[in-house]
Amino acid sequence: MYIVNDKNAILKKAVPPELQEENEWTYINVNHPIPHQKMTKLIADEVYPSQKRLSFKVAVQAIRFHQCSELLYTGIRPNNLVEIVMMNCLDPTKGEFNLLTSNLIEIFDSYTEMLLDGDGIRIYVRSIFEDIIQMDNMIITPANMLKIPLRFTGIHVSGTPTTIKANSKDLFQQIPLIMEDQYDCEYEYDNTC
Repeated sequence: MYIVNDKNAILKKAVPPELQEENEWTYINVNHPIPHQKMTKLIADEVYPSQKRLSFKVAVQAIRFHQCSELLYTGIRPNNLVEIVMMNCLDPTKGEFNLLTSNLIEIFDSYTEMLLDGDGIRIYVRSIFEDIIQMDNMIITPANMLKIPLRFTGIHVSGTPTTIKANSKDLFQQIPLIMEDQYDCEYEYDNTC
Protein backbone atom coordinates (compact mmCIF):
# COMPACT_ATOMS: atom_id res chain seq x y z
CA MET A 1 0.00 0.00 0.00
CA TYR A 2 2.79 2.46 0.79
CA ILE A 3 6.55 2.70 0.39
CA VAL A 4 8.87 3.04 3.39
CA ASN A 5 12.15 1.72 1.99
CA ASP A 6 13.75 4.97 0.78
CA LYS A 7 12.25 8.08 2.33
CA ASN A 8 15.24 10.15 1.20
CA ALA A 9 14.61 9.57 -2.50
CA ILE A 10 10.89 10.18 -2.09
CA LEU A 11 11.37 13.43 -0.15
CA LYS A 12 13.83 14.80 -2.69
CA LYS A 13 11.21 14.32 -5.40
CA ALA A 14 8.17 15.41 -3.40
CA VAL A 15 9.39 18.58 -1.69
CA PRO A 16 9.15 21.58 -4.05
CA PRO A 17 12.59 22.66 -5.32
CA GLU A 18 12.17 26.21 -4.05
CA LEU A 19 11.73 24.90 -0.49
CA GLN A 20 14.78 22.66 -0.77
CA GLU A 21 16.91 25.78 -1.23
CA GLU A 22 15.83 27.21 2.14
CA ASN A 23 17.65 26.68 5.45
CA GLU A 24 14.34 26.50 7.29
CA TRP A 25 14.09 22.78 8.01
CA THR A 26 13.98 20.76 11.18
CA TYR A 27 12.76 17.30 12.16
CA ILE A 28 11.01 15.37 14.86
CA ASN A 29 11.60 11.81 16.00
CA VAL A 30 8.70 9.71 17.27
CA ASN A 31 9.28 5.99 17.73
CA HIS A 32 5.64 4.92 17.92
CA PRO A 33 2.35 5.65 16.15
CA ILE A 34 0.93 8.97 17.30
CA PRO A 35 -2.44 10.59 16.52
CA HIS A 36 -2.27 13.50 14.07
CA GLN A 37 -3.80 15.99 16.51
CA LYS A 38 -1.34 15.03 19.27
CA MET A 39 1.56 15.32 16.83
CA THR A 40 0.39 18.78 15.79
CA LYS A 41 0.32 19.92 19.43
CA LEU A 42 3.74 18.39 20.07
CA ILE A 43 5.19 20.33 17.15
CA ALA A 44 3.54 23.58 18.22
CA ASP A 45 4.59 23.29 21.87
CA GLU A 46 8.07 21.79 21.63
CA VAL A 47 9.64 21.49 18.22
CA TYR A 48 8.62 24.48 16.17
CA PRO A 49 9.57 27.28 18.59
CA SER A 50 12.93 25.90 19.71
CA GLN A 51 14.52 23.45 17.31
CA LYS A 52 17.58 24.48 15.29
CA ARG A 53 16.96 25.31 11.63
CA LEU A 54 18.81 23.16 9.10
CA SER A 55 19.34 22.90 5.37
CA PHE A 56 17.04 20.51 3.52
CA LYS A 57 20.00 18.23 2.76
CA VAL A 58 20.95 17.89 6.44
CA ALA A 59 17.34 17.43 7.53
CA VAL A 60 16.80 14.67 4.96
CA GLN A 61 19.98 12.93 6.14
CA ALA A 62 18.43 12.84 9.61
CA ILE A 63 15.65 10.65 8.20
CA ARG A 64 18.24 7.97 7.42
CA PHE A 65 20.93 8.37 10.08
CA HIS A 66 18.73 9.17 13.07
CA GLN A 67 15.64 7.33 11.85
CA CYS A 68 13.62 10.48 12.33
CA SER A 69 9.93 10.45 11.69
CA GLU A 70 8.92 13.71 10.09
CA LEU A 71 10.51 16.73 8.42
CA LEU A 72 9.16 20.21 9.11
CA TYR A 73 9.55 23.26 6.88
CA THR A 74 9.36 26.28 9.19
CA GLY A 75 9.79 29.06 6.63
CA ILE A 76 7.08 31.01 4.81
CA ARG A 77 4.66 28.74 3.01
CA PRO A 78 4.42 29.08 -0.76
CA ASN A 79 1.23 30.92 -1.64
CA ASN A 80 -0.07 28.03 -3.75
CA LEU A 81 0.55 24.95 -1.61
CA VAL A 82 -2.50 23.35 0.01
CA GLU A 83 -2.35 20.52 2.55
CA ILE A 84 -5.14 17.95 2.80
CA VAL A 85 -5.08 15.69 5.88
CA MET A 86 -7.47 12.78 6.28
CA MET A 87 -7.80 10.53 9.33
CA ASN A 88 -9.40 7.08 9.66
CA CYS A 89 -8.47 6.17 6.11
CA LEU A 90 -8.11 2.40 6.43
CA ASP A 91 -10.86 -0.19 6.30
CA PRO A 92 -10.11 -2.24 9.44
CA THR A 93 -11.63 -5.39 7.98
CA LYS A 94 -9.56 -5.30 4.77
CA GLY A 95 -6.42 -3.43 5.80
CA GLU A 96 -6.67 -1.14 2.77
CA PHE A 97 -7.95 2.37 2.08
CA ASN A 98 -11.68 2.87 2.46
CA LEU A 99 -13.72 4.01 -0.54
CA LEU A 100 -13.80 7.69 0.41
CA THR A 101 -10.02 7.86 0.79
CA SER A 102 -9.43 6.03 -2.48
CA ASN A 103 -11.78 8.41 -4.29
CA LEU A 104 -10.06 11.52 -2.94
CA ILE A 105 -6.58 10.18 -3.73
CA GLU A 106 -7.73 9.56 -7.29
CA ILE A 107 -9.37 12.97 -7.65
CA PHE A 108 -6.43 15.04 -6.40
CA ASP A 109 -3.81 12.89 -8.16
CA SER A 110 -0.85 14.46 -6.36
CA TYR A 111 1.87 13.48 -3.88
CA THR A 112 0.28 11.48 -1.05
CA GLU A 113 1.93 10.09 2.08
CA MET A 114 0.90 8.21 5.20
CA LEU A 115 0.73 10.00 8.55
CA LEU A 116 2.71 8.68 11.49
CA ASP A 117 -0.38 7.17 13.09
CA GLY A 118 -0.50 4.63 10.26
CA ASP A 119 -4.19 5.32 9.61
CA GLY A 120 -4.20 8.76 8.01
CA ILE A 121 -2.87 10.40 4.85
CA ARG A 122 -1.57 13.79 3.77
CA ILE A 123 -1.96 15.08 0.21
CA TYR A 124 -0.18 18.19 -1.05
CA VAL A 125 -1.49 20.02 -4.11
CA ARG A 126 -0.63 23.30 -5.78
CA SER A 127 -3.72 25.46 -5.88
CA ILE A 128 -4.97 28.90 -4.88
CA PHE A 129 -7.46 28.10 -2.14
CA GLU A 130 -7.99 30.32 0.90
CA ASP A 131 -10.71 28.61 2.94
CA ILE A 132 -10.23 26.09 5.71
CA ILE A 133 -12.39 23.00 5.30
CA GLN A 134 -12.75 20.95 8.45
CA MET A 135 -14.94 17.87 8.73
CA ASP A 136 -15.00 14.98 11.15
CA ASN A 137 -12.04 13.20 9.57
CA MET A 138 -10.55 15.78 7.19
CA ILE A 139 -8.72 19.10 7.42
CA ILE A 140 -7.73 21.18 4.40
CA THR A 141 -5.20 23.86 5.28
CA PRO A 142 -4.67 26.64 2.72
CA ALA A 143 -1.36 28.28 1.97
CA ASN A 144 -2.29 31.44 3.86
CA MET A 145 -1.93 29.61 7.20
CA LEU A 146 1.64 30.84 7.35
CA LYS A 147 2.38 29.96 10.99
CA ILE A 148 1.77 26.24 10.57
CA PRO A 149 4.87 24.30 9.43
CA LEU A 150 4.68 22.12 6.36
CA ARG A 151 5.29 18.50 7.31
CA PHE A 152 6.57 15.52 5.35
CA THR A 153 6.89 11.89 6.52
CA GLY A 154 8.18 10.55 3.21
CA ILE A 155 6.00 7.43 3.62
CA HIS A 156 4.76 7.58 0.07
CA VAL A 157 1.46 5.99 -0.93
CA SER A 158 2.29 3.65 -3.78
CA GLY A 159 0.62 4.51 -7.07
CA THR A 160 0.32 8.24 -6.37
CA PRO A 161 2.64 10.83 -7.99
CA THR A 162 5.99 11.45 -6.33
CA THR A 163 5.69 15.17 -7.01
CA ILE A 164 3.14 17.80 -6.00
CA LYS A 165 0.76 18.49 -8.88
CA ALA A 166 -1.28 21.55 -9.75
CA ASN A 167 -5.04 21.25 -9.25
CA SER A 168 -7.96 23.54 -9.86
CA LYS A 169 -9.49 25.08 -6.75
CA ASP A 170 -12.83 23.81 -8.08
CA LEU A 171 -11.79 20.35 -6.95
CA PHE A 172 -12.18 21.42 -3.34
CA GLN A 173 -15.83 22.19 -3.94
CA GLN A 174 -16.38 18.54 -4.86
CA ILE A 175 -15.38 17.26 -1.44
CA PRO A 176 -18.76 17.81 0.31
CA LEU A 177 -20.49 16.09 -2.62
CA ILE A 178 -18.16 13.12 -2.33
CA MET A 179 -18.83 12.97 1.39
CA GLU A 180 -22.59 13.02 0.76
CA ASP A 181 -22.29 10.13 -1.68
CA GLN A 182 -20.17 8.16 0.75
CA TYR A 183 -22.32 8.66 3.82
CA ASP A 184 -25.67 9.19 2.10
CA CYS A 185 -26.36 12.41 3.97
CA GLU A 186 -26.01 16.15 3.60
CA TYR A 187 -22.49 17.30 4.43
CA GLU A 188 -21.54 20.89 5.16
CA TYR A 189 -18.29 22.59 6.05
CA ASP A 190 -17.52 22.56 9.78
CA ASN A 191 -20.27 20.02 10.41
CA THR A 192 -20.54 16.26 10.62
CA CYS A 193 -23.27 13.93 9.44
